[in-house]
Amino acid sequence: MVNNIIEYHSGKGLEFEFNGLESWGDFDLIYSVLVEKLQCEVVDKYDGPYSRYCEFRKEGIHFRLMNHPEIGNSLCSIIQDEASNNFLRQLTQLALIALGANQ
Repeated sequence: MVNNIIEYHSGKGLEFEFNGLESWGDFDLIYSVLVEKLQCEVVDKYDGPYSRYCEFRKEGIHFRLMNHPEIGNSLCSIIQDEASNNFLRQLTQLALIALGANQ
């Protein structure tokens, strides 16, 4: 179960990690919430043997859901600016609420 969102700075900028949903399979759960409940548009998707990501767009903001083998699943904006990061901060909270409803 997701307990919270961990916000941290990576080499690519600000990321929002879904604490408690770290597995490869949890990626699909987060993906479905973003698409079905939060109406995010899928722009690109990659399912490889060691990594997964999906690029989305919502309200003009481009962002990516990624599965890190060491960390788990997280969201980050494609363009790292304050508006995009604030939007993602709010979106992750909405996803967290929707994920809690799925449990």
